[in-house]
Amino acid sequence: MHRLSLTDIHTHILPSIDDGASDVTEALQILRMQKSSGVDRVVLTPHFDSQKQTLEDFLVKREFFFKLLMESYDEATMPELRLGAEVVYSPEILKLDLRQLTLCGGDYLLLELDDLVIPPHLDAIISELTMMGITPILAHVERCLYFRKTPKYLYELTLKGAIAQVTADSISPCYDKGFCKAVLNKGYAHFAASDTHNTKKRPPNLADSLKALSNELIDSMEASARCVWDNAPLYPFNYQKISKIFGKYY
Repeated sequence: MHRLSLTDIHTHILPSIDDGASDVTEALQILRMQKSSGVDRVVLTPHFDSQKQTLEDFLVKREFFFKLLMESYDEATMPELRLGAEVVYSPEILKLDLRQLTLCGGDYLLLELDDLVIPPHLDAIISELTMMGITPILAHVERCLYFRKTPKYLYELTLKGAIAQVTADSISPCYDKGFCKAVLNKGYAHFAASDTHNTKKRPPNLADSLKALSNELIDSMEASARCVWDNAPLYPFNYQKISKIFGKYY
């Protein structure tokens, strides 16, 4: 893989706020690992579930732990940081001030969907978000069994304005029978992200995982991630049909 300056749009590095980094020490270690691997920009996206806490409470906690982290931040050995959230999908999120949850304060919103069942009113909510000027990013779509069963449905959601992210760890063909590589190569998904939570079981491995992809695809994915970072519109995608043969995706 050629050397790139990478952007990781989905991480759980912010300490003590969710099931990610347990404390500042671990968070700093993850950030150093990111920087040394070639990741220069990181969006901190702690989980937010509107069914479990208020938006106000989440924002207060996020700001507190971000300030705590920044007290020990070293720009020479760590990536540049910006804030966001991984928002658990619910039709009720339309009642929230979603601009306070978008990535980098821009127009992109990271959504976590149910793994097993198509969430209620998903198509309509995606359309509603796009009409509000917000682009939903569907997190770790390889976990969603309904996308794996029917990749065309993921394609249909992108036509409504959604974009998709896969977990870097899942790019290996032996992990998911080629689903992630297929959706990336055929334009159904638009970037990979580490979704790192800690230094051991879920370490920051974005750069290493990309080695399985072509340089052209890596460049395209990083360009998409930089659009999120810079709050710029994504370029049009060249969609191609995904084939599923004997359980493998091509």
